[in-house]
Amino acid sequence: MTTRIFFIVCILCSCFFTNVNLAIAQTKHMYPYTLIDRHCSCPEFEFAKGEFILNDINKSENDLELRLYLKVLGTFSSVTVLTKKAGKVNGDYYHKRFDSFGSSRPDSALGILKWEKYPFKKFPIQDNNLDSIVTELLYYNVGRLPNLSDIYKGSYLGAFRVVYKINGHVGEYQFGNTEELMTKFPKVQEYKDYMSIARLLGKLTGKYREQVFQSEDTGR
Repeated sequence: MTTRIFFIVCILCSCFFTNVNLAIAQTKHMYPYTLIDRHCSCPEFEFAKGEFILNDINKSENDLELRLYLKVLGTFSSVTVLTKKAGKVNGDYYHKRFDSFGSSRPDSALGILKWEKYPFKKFPIQDNNLDSIVTELLYYNVGRLPNLSDIYKGSYLGAFRVVYKINGHVGEYQFGNTEELMTKFPKVQEYKDYMSIARLLGKLTGKYREQVFQSEDTGR
């Protein structure tokens, strides 16, 4: 009975904070987030062609900026942003749910209201080792890898995209799950680096993604 009452209270609290565009953690298993919509103060985003996108990375004033995108069609789109300026490292995880298949952006084509059915949730990454994580990503050549299609001519599902700016140099590439390729071609270092980046990304952001999908509301 006590558990049922606690669950109802949590739902009511969640509805309240949705109205002020801010969700606050209700238990130790929850993480705070803000919503990216027309009413937010989110200068890192711009609204273009019916959707919110991050500003052009070329305009970034950070010494280092990594944007690690993960998209699963019909399920969710996310981007993890790690920045470093004057020696300080920060990180944010942006997550947007989808509720239908058929398009890489199933909501945007129906206009801004449909796009905002599931707004981006912005989670500040709560990790005291962000500097070490950036160092590890650099060790995995996060700013030097090619597109997977440049080194592997077979078919694959390209769910990951990396956009980076490191010491003024800007670049981007895409890759997919290379676990089988690592086994088949053990001497190809790029396959190992791709998977190391993907696994580190999952370890860093999995708790936020899990929270989103455990929610039973409309994505807010």
